[in-house]
Amino acid sequence: MLLQFEPGLVIWAIVTFFVLLLALYFTAWPKLLSFLEERENHIRSSLEDAEKARQAAERITAEYKDMIVQAKKESVDILKQTRAQADKVREELLAKAREDAKRILDKTIREFELERDKAIIELKNRAVNLSVAIAGKIIMSSLTSEQQSDLARQALKEMESEN
Repeated sequence: MLLQFEPGLVIWAIVTFFVLLLALYFTAWPKLLSFLEERENHIRSSLEDAEKARQAAERITAEYKDMIVQAKKESVDILKQTRAQADKVREELLAKAREDAKRILDKTIREFELERDKAIIELKNRAVNLSVAIAGKIIMSSLTSEQQSDLARQALKEMESEN
């Protein structure tokens, strides 16, 4: 018993298929098409939204990259300015320290020269007094004190001309 071909059954199957197809065409097909259109529109709008979000994200990323580059430039500028200010302050401090050292050295030299001059004058005065005392003892009675002072002044002038 193999399959047998019955023409009446085939015709009824075809008629039933088309009736069912017509019923579906007028009842379910419009709902199915509207559902598919809604689904397609929803997918399309989701894709558009996703594309807009991607573009916004790319734009924001580019802005952040620009901000980072700008911040790096500003930090480099700030570092350069800070270094320049530090160098300037260091140079000012060094210059002031040099001036102070020179001023102290000059003052010390002046004080040393004054003390040296005082010591030389005192040494000369002592030498004159000693010379007068020695000369006075040698010549003891032959010179007056006025003559002794003149001799001392003369000896002092001679000593000054030697130096």
